[in-house]
Amino acid sequence: MKKIKNFSILMVMILIFNLLSGCRGVKYNAVLYDMANSWIKEEFVEENPIQLTGDIIENSTDSNSNERYPLERSFIVNNEQEYKKIFIDGIEELNIDFEEQMILIYTFSTIYKRKNSLRSISVEDKTGKIVYQMETKYGIGDACPPYQRWFAVKLNKIDITAVEFQEK
Repeated sequence: MKKIKNFSILMVMILIFNLLSGCRGVKYNAVLYDMANSWIKEEFVEENPIQLTGDIIENSTDSNSNERYPLERSFIVNNEQEYKKIFIDGIEELNIDFEEQMILIYTFSTIYKRKNSLRSISVEDKTGKIVYQMETKYGIGDACPPYQRWFAVKLNKIDITAVEFQEK
């Protein structure tokens, strides 16, 4: 009986530790909006193409080749002028006070429309490091053709000059 009680206590402690450690590392009141595609102005999307995953390029010397584009892009939005250049009007989720807050934008190629969550934010040598994790799914029928996906991270203003996003 004592072994079962000790085992139960140990399992509860492990469960509590896992629940608490899931929020560790997310600072600055940061919120990840992982499907911000519809918020980005079409002109901005056209000005910032990326290489799409899985594109088959028959002639890589072609000037229209997908390979001439970067694999990903990131942006730091610190003021209203930058915001108006990138985002459409009327996004309630991004109601922002640029005196206190900022937005980090990330675009990349993917074949999934799975939900992503913010895992951690850190600052190293004036570079913001954002770690996110894609929802895990098993089975088939989960992928789609490659597309350019956009993330927006709203957070308290931090002193950075660059930002890097990393999938965990």
